[in-house]
Amino acid sequence: MDTVSFLVFEDPLTLWVILGLAEVVALVIWRRTRSRRAATVLVALPAAAVLLGLLAMAVETDREAVLRSIGVMDRAVAAGDADAFLSRVSADYRTSDGGKDALAAAVRLGLARVRATPSAPVLAPERTPQGERRFRVTQDYRFEPAPGSQTPILPEWQRVTWEGEFQRDPDGEWRLVAATAVRPERFTAEEAAARYFGRRPRP
Repeated sequence: MDTVSFLVFEDPLTLWVILGLAEVVALVIWRRTRSRRAATVLVALPAAAVLLGLLAMAVETDREAVLRSIGVMDRAVAAGDADAFLSRVSADYRTSDGGKDALAAAVRLGLARVRATPSAPVLAPERTPQGERRFRVTQDYRFEPAPGSQTPILPEWQRVTWEGEFQRDPDGEWRLVAATAVRPERFTAEEAAARYFGRRPRP
C-alpha cells in the first residue's frame, strides 16, 4: 500500500510515463486494427492521467507536510521568531542534552543574537525501529548577526549543516523530533549556545 501511495501521490511522474507509453502502444494498435477496444483505451488513458494529476494536487503527501513544517521553521529562523519555530517542534523532541524545553531555551537565546538563511532542504524517507515513517532532513544554514546585535560571527560558524528528524505527531502534524549539527562538527543546539554565547541556556 505504501508503494501505491508513493507512486500516486509522491512520485506520479513514474505513472505518467507508464501511461504515456501505454498510450503510444494503444495508438499503434488502433492504427493497425481500428478496433473499438483500442479506441476506448486511447480515450481512457489520458483521462486516467488527468485524474492522477488531480489526485496528486488534492492530497498533501507526507513529504509535502514535512516541507510545510520546514517552511514555517525557515521563515521563523530568518525573522527571529522563536515561537513560530518551536510550534513545529514536537513535544517529544529529544537530544543528548534534553527535550523541547532545553531546545526552546537555546533557540530563544540564539535568535536574540543571530539570524540564519537556510538552503533548500534535502529529505530522505526512513523507518523507525518500530516501523513508523520518518524523514531525515539536511540543511545548510548561513548565519549573520541579528539586527542590533553586537555578536560577531566567527568564520567557522558562518555556515553550519544541520541534520534533523521529522515524525508525525498524534495530531497528524509532522514536527521535528531531533536535530544535530553535522558540519563543521557534531553538536546540538544547546551545545552551540554554550560554546558560542559562553553559557548553556536554561529552560
